[in-house]
Amino acid sequence: MYQMGKDLAIIHITDLHFPGGGGDPPWVKLFLDSVSDLATNDNFKFYSIAVTGDLVNSPKKEAFDAVKTFLEKAAIAAGIVQNGQANWNRIWVVDGNHDWRLSGIFKTEGGIKEIGGINRLATPFLDDDGHFFVFGINSSKYGPIARGRVSFEDLRQLRLSIRDRITQANLTNAYRIALLHHHLLPLPEPYNWDDVGFTRTLEKIINDESFKLLGNAGLVTSVLVENEINLVLHGHEHKPFFARVRHLNHDSQNYTLCVAGGRAAHDGLHVVRFRSSGDVDLVPYEMDKAEYKQKRAIPLWQYEEWRAWLWERESKREGSYEKLTRKVYITPGGDMISNTTIRGIRAGHKKKISEIPISSASHWPNLGTACISKVY
Repeated sequence: MYQMGKDLAIIHITDLHFPGGGGDPPWVKLFLDSVSDLATNDNFKFYSIAVTGDLVNSPKKEAFDAVKTFLEKAAIAAGIVQNGQANWNRIWVVDGNHDWRLSGIFKTEGGIKEIGGINRLATPFLDDDGHFFVFGINSSKYGPIARGRVSFEDLRQLRLSIRDRITQANLTNAYRIALLHHHLLPLPEPYNWDDVGFTRTLEKIINDESFKLLGNAGLVTSVLVENEINLVLHGHEHKPFFARVRHLNHDSQNYTLCVAGGRAAHDGLHVVRFRSSGDVDLVPYEMDKAEYKQKRAIPLWQYEEWRAWLWERESKREGSYEKLTRKVYITPGGDMISNTTIRGIRAGHKKKISEIPISSASHWPNLGTACISKVY
């Protein structure tokens, strides 16, 4: 495993909801001061800021302009700079339903992406050092009302983009992270669904998962699992959330998809810490009486799991076989007959198998090592 040296960390914020007039929400100053204090920590270094949608309440230029100024200040406070300026390559932004719809519900027309000059994560990010492979998924452009949907074409381009890079060694070792606004999994709700009345009925409709859950969540999750994405960061529900997803029909038996949702920005933030040991933690910070208080860290995955994932990725890239069984028989006449079975052959990214070595475990001195040179 490659070593990063000093721990790296990503700030995850979501659902900023800047007002239409262009002013800053009350939480902004405290956020900037807190991030600046955290940036002085000698144990880790902030690498990027990930923003998972609902930048504004409604898509208005003044609101987006204020968000852009805020993100630049946040990057400088966190030390994410280049030549003294905010490094926009490491400010990763995706849109939410409020960034495409008036009040998050009524769809508008026009080039939302151009408003405010904020760089969205339109193309995947892969840093030169091979630490992170990050891409944004637009879950807000399509879908009815507040419920999102990812277009089939976007998913197809995502698969092609990952496959184009899969032969690069630094992608093999990189942490793979997806950002989107809508949640992939149903979130627990504390509401009493037996209450009656117009207000409670309206609340039940609005908070029902079928109203806000990503419309094609199953398909999106399948594509993410297929491409062995390590971590999904999302927002939308304004609630802290974490889950680990394992698909039984996936061919990588050790692989797990981690899904983490964030609170609304006025209630807190998350710091995802990538330790040089290989362990990765999610550290929540919750607003409490005009200050952010650190909550108990949530382990996303540990060194042993990461090593297993890297091994599986490398075996797919270079080629491998899943299991080899060799049986040797001695006939009554003294002849030796061997039977070898190989299961689950992978040709690797070059799609060609040159040879498969087979080491004999026999104690017979005249037995050496054989190779299969062709596979039909």
